[in-house]
Amino acid sequence: MTAFPQERFDHIIFVHDNSDWSNHSGFEKFIWIRANGQMKFWFIKRFIPMHILKSYRYIWLFDDDAALTFDPLHYECVVSKLNISLSAPGRLNGIIAHPSTRVNANYTTKIGRWVDFVEIGPVVMGSSLAWQCIWDILVVTVSTGFGLDLIWCNLLSETCIPREWNKKACAILDAFIVNHQAAHHSPSHIGEAELHVYNKYVKDFQTKHQIFGALAENLEILYSCNMTK
Repeated sequence: MTAFPQERFDHIIFVHDNSDWSNHSGFEKFIWIRANGQMKFWFIKRFIPMHILKSYRYIWLFDDDAALTFDPLHYECVVSKLNISLSAPGRLNGIIAHPSTRVNANYTTKIGRWVDFVEIGPVVMGSSLAWQCIWDILVVTVSTGFGLDLIWCNLLSETCIPREWNKKACAILDAFIVNHQAAHHSPSHIGEAELHVYNKYVKDFQTKHQIFGALAENLEILYSCNMTK
C-alpha cells in the first residue's frame, strides 16, 4: 500500500488458495478475487480483458514474495522516457532462477540494459500496448506461466515494435532493485511440464539471454524523473 498508493494505482489482488485476508489493511479498498487453484494468466485473461488494458498506461504483475526498494512512479517515469515495452527491476537478494536477472554492476550507472529476457516474476511491468500484443498467446491452462518469458521479448520486438528500434522491447533496470523473499522455487518439473504450450513460438522467438546495450549513457534520466515524479 505504501509502494503503490491508492490515489495513483488500481489494485486487484488474486487469491489462489484458502488464505484469509479479511484483516488486511487494504481489504475494504482493493478488489479481491478468489479462485482456488488458479494462477496468473487465468486471472488476467478473465479480469483484465482487452478493453480494460486499453484504459491504462502500465500493468504491473507483482508476486506476494517481492520486496521493492524503489518508488514505482519513479520507475514508470524512467520507462516512459526510454520507451520500454516490458521490463523488470534488477534482482538482488533472494533466490534467482536465471543469472541474467541479477543486478549487473556494469549497467547500474547506465540505468540498465536492453535484453531479450525478462522473467515472469516476482515483478514485471509492461505497457498497455505490450500486454495487448501478447494477449492472444497467454495460456490459461498452465499455472506457473513458465515458458512465456522465454519467448515474449523477441515476440514483442519482432511483431509489435517499430523495426528501427532494433530489438529494444525488453529491459532490466539495474538502477532499481527488487528482493525475492521466497524460500524456494516452484519445482522445475511443474514448469517444464507446461512448456509445451509455447512450443510453436520457440523456433522463432526463444531467448538467448542476450544484452543489446545500455539503456542510457548515465543516470541523467533517472535523476530527472526523481525530481518530477
